[in-house]
Amino acid sequence: MSDLDELDLLMDELSQKKHISVSQIGQVKRCPRQWVYRYIEGKKVAPGIALITGSSFDEAMNMNYTQKIETKTDLPVEQMVDKFSDELDRRVEELEDPEEKKEKGVIKDVFTAGIPLFCNQIVSKVQPIKVQTKVLIPLDDQFDFLGFLDLETETKIIDNKTASRYTDDFVKKHMTQLKAYVWAIYETTGQVKATELNTLVKTKKPSCKIDTVDNIKPTDFLQEESRTINFIKKLHADPDMAFKNTDGWHCSQKWCGYYNECQK
Repeated sequence: MSDLDELDLLMDELSQKKHISVSQIGQVKRCPRQWVYRYIEGKKVAPGIALITGSSFDEAMNMNYTQKIETKTDLPVEQMVDKFSDELDRRVEELEDPEEKKEKGVIKDVFTAGIPLFCNQIVSKVQPIKVQTKVLIPLDDQFDFLGFLDLETETKIIDNKTASRYTDDFVKKHMTQLKAYVWAIYETTGQVKATELNTLVKTKKPSCKIDTVDNIKPTDFLQEESRTINFIKKLHADPDMAFKNTDGWHCSQKWCGYYNECQK
């Protein structure tokens, strides 16, 4: 379970209003029944190695970018590598699969080579003004939209990613998130900013990708996702509406932590 998922649950516990997030939208599109297990029944799933790796990378980048707001100078690369390594060591203890735990050494080797590359090609050129900004926007009397923006500059909203491979449809897979960011910034500040995905491709020989998307309109998110958002609202009122979507990669023991229970 990611840190943001834990925070999602905490926000629900602290507020009388329910929240809807980009991760919920993606999950309910994959499988409404999976969404019910997580957000109605509150059943947690142990994180996998990919999620832990991404979270550890984010912590290293956030440490640097947070101090860079004031100093306008990056930390030594070795310090960021050490931060990633420490976070990975800590988070690996959450893993339930012993085979995944064995991957830690290989992952450290990849990121020991990848983080200096990422810092040279990407981090050194970014001057942040905000890091890990929480946005909470009312949708109606019962629901808020909740989001967390990795990084903002004066002109862009940036999200740091790690990927085991980079394909032509990589940006397309993240468009809902990017559209939500543009809408959220416009709703809270009145500004329209471009978006950017900064990705460390964690292959044996790491590489970096920068994808800038500057043609998103603030209205795109709600226009395209209103149907899914309304469906989530209905599921809160009647969870029995949730059906199992067994058609896809997500419906397997490897990729769904609820698979065994669901099959019963």
